[in-house]
Amino acid sequence: MVKNKTESILKFSATALILSLLSGCLTDLDNAGVDTSTSTDIEPIIYRGGFGFTRYAREAVDAETGQVSIEYFYERSDVPADFATLINSAGIYGMSADAQVPVQVVSVKDITNTTYDPRIRKTIIATTEECIKRNENTKTSNENAKLSWQEAVADAEENGRPLPDEPTYTELEACDDIDYIYALMSYTPLLIEDALDVTNEGFFKYQLKATLDIDTKEYNGTNASLTSEPGQLMLMTNITPTFDLRDDQWERAYQAIIQVGNHTDEFIINTALRNPQIDPKSEFLTSKRNLKPGRYFDMEPITFSGFNTNAPVVLTKTGSFTDFDIFTAVGSNLDENFSLYTLDEENPLTIRAGQRLYIRVQSKEGDNQSCDINEDILKYYDQELALKIEVGEEGTEIVEGTAVVHTQPIDYLPGADLTWQYPVAKGIVLEDNMELRGKVYTSYDQLEFSNNCRVPDANIPDEYDITEINIHSKNTTTGALTHIGTLTSDQLIPLESESEYVEIINPETNEPELKLRKAYAWQYPVPLVIGDNAFTIDATSNLTRTWPDEVAQQVAISEPIEANTYYVNDIENVGIYPSFLANSVLEQPVDLTLNPMDNSLYILDKSGNNDDIVGNQAPGILWRYALHGRDKISCLTLPWSWQDAGVNGVQFNHAISKVGGVVIGSSPGNLAYYDNDDLDGDISQSNMGQFQTNWEGVKHPGHFAYSADGTQLFMTAKSDYSFDPKYQGIVGLKTPNIEDFVFKGFGSGIGIIAKETTSSEDAARLYNNAVSLDIFSRRDAAELDQVAYNEWLLVLDGKDNTASGNFGETYLRKIQVRDSYTPETAAVRQTLVDSQGNPIRLYKADAIAVSSSREKAYIVDNKDKLIYEVDLANIAQSDALTATLIASPDHPNQPTLGNIKSLVIEGDMDYMVIADVQNGGDYSALITMDLESRQMGYILKTNNTLVGDESKTHCEQ
Repeated sequence: MVKNKTESILKFSATALILSLLSGCLTDLDNAGVDTSTSTDIEPIIYRGGFGFTRYAREAVDAETGQVSIEYFYERSDVPADFATLINSAGIYGMSADAQVPVQVVSVKDITNTTYDPRIRKTIIATTEECIKRNENTKTSNENAKLSWQEAVADAEENGRPLPDEPTYTELEACDDIDYIYALMSYTPLLIEDALDVTNEGFFKYQLKATLDIDTKEYNGTNASLTSEPGQLMLMTNITPTFDLRDDQWERAYQAIIQVGNHTDEFIINTALRNPQIDPKSEFLTSKRNLKPGRYFDMEPITFSGFNTNAPVVLTKTGSFTDFDIFTAVGSNLDENFSLYTLDEENPLTIRAGQRLYIRVQSKEGDNQSCDINEDILKYYDQELALKIEVGEEGTEIVEGTAVVHTQPIDYLPGADLTWQYPVAKGIVLEDNMELRGKVYTSYDQLEFSNNCRVPDANIPDEYDITEINIHSKNTTTGALTHIGTLTSDQLIPLESESEYVEIINPETNEPELKLRKAYAWQYPVPLVIGDNAFTIDATSNLTRTWPDEVAQQVAISEPIEANTYYVNDIENVGIYPSFLANSVLEQPVDLTLNPMDNSLYILDKSGNNDDIVGNQAPGILWRYALHGRDKISCLTLPWSWQDAGVNGVQFNHAISKVGGVVIGSSPGNLAYYDNDDLDGDISQSNMGQFQTNWEGVKHPGHFAYSADGTQLFMTAKSDYSFDPKYQGIVGLKTPNIEDFVFKGFGSGIGIIAKETTSSEDAARLYNNAVSLDIFSRRDAAELDQVAYNEWLLVLDGKDNTASGNFGETYLRKIQVRDSYTPETAAVRQTLVDSQGNPIRLYKADAIAVSSSREKAYIVDNKDKLIYEVDLANIAQSDALTATLIASPDHPNQPTLGNIKSLVIEGDMDYMVIADVQNGGDYSALITMDLESRQMGYILKTNNTLVGDESKTHCEQ
């Protein structure tokens, strides 16, 4: 009955329709003798997990009758006092469709040091459990003593010796006597009756939100802002009870009771010990050279950890030149989120642990069109825009950082644009060498460069080109550079597909003209020393300047780029990495996605935040980890999804990256979109995402893939327990509604596009078991006037359809992306063969990734710990694809593979990230593979069980 009731809740469109029909037929029902009066009675409210609250029960004894009853309450411990603590509900139901259900905050009490205080309650439980454990040991000791005495008596009787005296047994402690427990605690708590009533202080409030009907796109229910005053709500309203405390209410405990119609709920929190001390951090601000006057420079986002309150941020211009602006943004680096920084002592800029702080340095340019190079122009060139940051409050150890943004000299020659392809992330490798790889492009600044009275003696080429690339090793202690090699122009690899003609306005004629922007790939092998290795690369171009008498020549040089890696010569020496993850736990990383906006990974962990919470209240965690490897991993706990909860997939939209945010999929049938603000900070609560779907289309969404244009979101699917034919499938599709780079919702319910079972197999209740997919996008050369792609989905599907899961052989299937699908015939099985034509069979293949630029797919075989590279060149013509084994236990200098649940190649990545779950039973890891050299290493390796303070949650470690 419970399962059916819950299903009816989530199938909201049908519920709303029936209720609306009922409300429209009251007269007929009245005539039929049916009670149609308005009812404000509701069913018990379903509160979503993921907010850090846990539901507990206690016995309550009626003072008059002595009758014992069970009371339920929601509790959360050690919350910050200066940050709202809330929990969100599902749509409230049970009342009449026309009912206005009263809502009121019944009471709010300060329960500090009472028996209801979570810290006191936990101390009582722990003390009682220790007492019971001692009694158990005492019982065992007494029983052993008695048994020994009985044996001694028997021996004495048999041999005619005097009988021994019976020993004195240790008395058991009165563990069921609460006064005795208090004595053990050396503290007697206050009674709940002595709690202080603070109802009128506004410490507890609620907010009301309407529910979106995913079919009609209409909202049903009541919207009301945060309030502590009585109110009313209608059918399918979500309620958000919220503790809204002050910064002076640390180390306190509060109980709040809220009543909705005939139903009451109790919430209890205790606030933590206030900790304003930020963990030490150094060299976290980003400097830059040769910023063109009039432009801005965005530093790498910075985060701080270790504290649990608001930390003030002070920015100061420290140099002699101060005619520039500083802008800041917290959480998102979209232009509209930046604001001009000014020192405001009454309302200072603050940041919380894990939040991303963006700093933008905006230079000025004067009259840049005039050939009269006067002081108004000169004063903005060749200047040092120096600033200092101080984070933390007075009385703590302040975290400080400095940076300098240097503007170009007026005779600056702009250089080429350099990028990395490998290594991108800071990590560990197991070989004593590495292939540095990247790309270099003619810059737009070069194409737009003209003398413009600034550099009258510059040698401007008719066609810009790269002349050489220089590689330097960098001493990680002193910063000194040592030149170790040069790549000449003939050693660069032309990238015809990325070279392009661009339209440039000629500053002399003011007419448009086409100029060629060239692109090259470069690679250079370097030796590694044990420990830290750092390399710096720069590129020179054929834009030059020769001084009189050709004494010297100025050459356009790119801004340098830097990479870091750590070489370990023995895999046995690889411990926790980075070291600051020593007490962290990453239990079940089932999927991940890259956010290129700040070069960070979002890692989906299927384990719950609190090991004491199991089942559908422990659905998962979304971690954020910056690939530069300097910041602590930060945490967002996710809400549970009613019945068989479980998160399986997370995806960033690389085709429309400005949209930001991620989509997360969980069972049963939930998709949720979280925007950048939702994902910011070291957050232990969630609002279920900005948009979501419930029980629609795909019951068990897994891994995701966007189409090349970012307008279609594909996902793997599995059978639902009901085997409803409309949910039987291996691949589903949604078409997100994105307007002006803003995610507006998941669009129409397209649902299943491919399945592996027939109608007779559906009737026989056989399973569809897809576990992973990715998309191969190939540019359509026939479309000259627009960008068009031919695309295929590659899907991994468990062969055994008699059970739910992928425990044996795995099939590879392809689906060509098209305008419409016939699910029964959309997917075509692919066979894999080696270079000799011998068949390859996959087992427990749980992850696939595609590199469209290389026309390769990568598939894991978890049975034999293998990774295959699959050639996709002939995917349109052939159902047999050639595969090459590139990772196995027999390959040297590779990390040990455990249970791989996700392979990721996204956006411009030319490397692969591998999510390895519970490797060897004692750790989880994120592994990288260079797709060119196939070199592998770790970017993250940490525990998969709690090893630190077991009283803390995963996020708190």
